Amino acid sequence: MFRSGAYLEPANLPARLGYEASAIVEALGPGVNSFKPGDAVSVIPAFSMNKYGVYAEEAIVPASAVVKRHMGESAVTSAAVWMAYLTAYGALIDIGKLAEGEAVIITAASSSVGLAAIQIANSVGAIPIALTRTSV
Repeated sequence: MFRSGAYLEPANLPARLGYEASAIVEALGPGVNSFKPGDAVSVIPAFSMNKYGVYAEEAIVPASAVVKRHMGESAVTSAAVWMAYLTAYGALIDIGKLAEGEAVIITAASSSVGLAAIQIANSVGAIPIALTRTSV
C-alpha cells in the first residue's frame, strides 16, 4: 500500500519499507539506556517509513519504537503482533471509544486484526459480534 500511494502517508522517495520486525540489539545510539546489546526486541510501527524501514538484515529505528520481547515469545510472533493489535486498538478504543457493555460488529473476524479486535473488545467488557465470509 505504501509503494502504491494508498497508505497513511505518501512515499517520499527515496523511502524505506517495513514496520514489522524482531531483532537482537547490536548497538545503541547516544543516550539510549533502556536496552543493551544482546536484548531480544520487537519494533512497534510508530515511525514514518519515509525515515526508517525494517526490510533488511540490519535496521536502525528510533528507540521509542522498540520494546523488549517477552520471554519465550518467538521472533515471528513478536514481529507480527503489533500491527494487528494497534490497528484494532486505534479503531475500537482510540477513535471509537468502545466501552463496557457496548456491542461492536467485527467484520473479517478471522483475520489477524479481527482476532485482535475480538480480544480487545472482550478486555474492555464490550460484546464483540464476529462476522466472516466463510464458515471456517
